[in-house]
Amino acid sequence: MGQGYVPAVQPGYPGQEPVPRAKKRRSIGGIILLVFGAVIVMASIAGCLAIDLIPGDHGDSGDGLAWAGVALLLYVVPFGLMLVVSGLILVFAARSRSR
Repeated sequence: MGQGYVPAVQPGYPGQEPVPRAKKRRSIGGIILLVFGAVIVMASIAGCLAIDLIPGDHGDSGDGLAWAGVALLLYVVPFGLMLVVSGLILVFAARSRSR
């Protein structure tokens, strides 16, 4: 019989018992990295947009807060993108695992 499943009545031909569905292969670590990376990227973009909503002069002659948005985009977004790419690699590696 197949994989520990013994039906009460043998339907059809011998050896044709129902086979349980295979589990989908997924990588929990990859999914966590994907979500965490996406949250980091979206939070940094939201931070840049929030700086624009603050009233006042944020240029070089003002408080210079505009450079905080540039720093977010240059330092935080690449880190988030690396997490997203790493998560995608883990998810696709788990799906293509052949045994």
